[in-house]
Amino acid sequence: MSTNSLSEERQVVPRWRSFQRSTRGKGLQSLRRPADRPPPDISALRTEADRSDNEWVIADYLGALISSGRSTIERQSVAERLVAITRDPVLRDWARSVAQDESRSGAGSTAPFVQDAKQRAQTAIPRLRRRLIDRPRDAVARVDLALAHLLLGNHQQARRQMFGALQLGPTNRFVVRGAATLFATLDEPDLGYWALTSENLHRHDPWVMASSLALAGLADRRADVRSARELLALGGFSPADTSELTSELGTLEVLSGKRTRARQLFSDSLEVPNDNTLAQATWASDELDLDLGLDRSSLQGAYEAQVRAHVRSGAWEEGFNAGILWQTDQSFSQAAALTTSFIAAVGLEDYEAALRVTEVGLRVNPGDGALRNNAAFAAAQLGRLDEAEQYLAGIGLLDNPDEAHTVEATRGLIAFRRGDVEAGRRLYGRARDGFVESKSAQQAVMAVLHWALEEVRISPQSLLALLEPARESVQRYPSAEGTLLLQRLESRRPA
Repeated sequence: MSTNSLSEERQVVPRWRSFQRSTRGKGLQSLRRPADRPPPDISALRTEADRSDNEWVIADYLGALISSGRSTIERQSVAERLVAITRDPVLRDWARSVAQDESRSGAGSTAPFVQDAKQRAQTAIPRLRRRLIDRPRDAVARVDLALAHLLLGNHQQARRQMFGALQLGPTNRFVVRGAATLFATLDEPDLGYWALTSENLHRHDPWVMASSLALAGLADRRADVRSARELLALGGFSPADTSELTSELGTLEVLSGKRTRARQLFSDSLEVPNDNTLAQATWASDELDLDLGLDRSSLQGAYEAQVRAHVRSGAWEEGFNAGILWQTDQSFSQAAALTTSFIAAVGLEDYEAALRVTEVGLRVNPGDGALRNNAAFAAAQLGRLDEAEQYLAGIGLLDNPDEAHTVEATRGLIAFRRGDVEAGRRLYGRARDGFVESKSAQQAVMAVLHWALEEVRISPQSLLALLEPARESVQRYPSAEGTLLLQRLESRRPA
């Protein structure tokens, strides 16, 4: 059986995009500070840029203008100058986008490059290497190079570039948040927490504080909630700057059973949300039964949040389309690959699409058991049973019992398709019993439904005996995917 990540506990781990794409959001703008504190001094960069025709010097100044929140007119003027002199096509596209559209900085502003992640990374690496020859102390370029290597599955190169970036820019928000996401992706959250907190930047920056709370949760560390609350109460920051922090604090409150306080914090996070906080609010609304007043119009551009909303309502085609955009935007994300492949396989029965999605995810996470399981499920449904077995053979020891039961159910599917009915029944039965024992009721229902579909495939007359128990299970533990599989089972009724 195929699985997804939507019911798993979610943390507000930072989104990671290239610097060019990140400048369109609010995450690199300067914090709103009390009136008696001056804005950052970028006069030296201005002087250097005014005297220079070097495209990278001017690009650095434009980045400083954006991150310090300087006027739109000045940003537009510098961006137009950069468009006129640069020979780098990616730099030109970035500068042109800044010049043409300064207004796109809200939750839906980070529209992904709808382009294969592998091709994007392969194009970026030589360009970034050339830049580092000219500017070897460019921490931002090293972060972008780490991202490109991660997308190609080059974990060691990604780590090496990120450590270099941290040495050069240990107090740079873009650098430390990128490091947090890299190390979370590589299942090294302790390193991510260290990157965020080693220079105490989190005590002054709500974006970094939010990330430190999220990484503390992943690393099973004690979160510094007191400092986070003080920063939120006394910092005088804008709602856009505190959206992720209030969202993560709301998550901690609801996981502690303090639902009233959690509801208020999530509501505060939605005053000026970004796509990450919208996804977190949708998770809380779905999994924790919090009514936050979300509707589809409020999720524009927030692809993960859209996926969650569409799956909940059974809008599978729309969910798949949003999932592809989510994976294109965050191509290293295991959750994006897992959920989108689930939608393709279970929601749409498009098993080729499911395999394409898992291929992208496995490039970054080659040993991920859940992704390998979803690939095996899709391959088995296509009759490619040896291929399915190969995917499962690459799965190591699974610490999560539910993942182990899911793989067992997929082995049951393969056994049925090989004609070994007794083995198929034994494996599906063990998977169902395992889910029941771990109190994963909806997954137990899904195992039963997949099992029933296999039984009816080889023996249509068994439908009458299987249908009523299946209906009772879905009624007792309802879900959109359970309802869909029940409809497919009912459609097998002989004419």
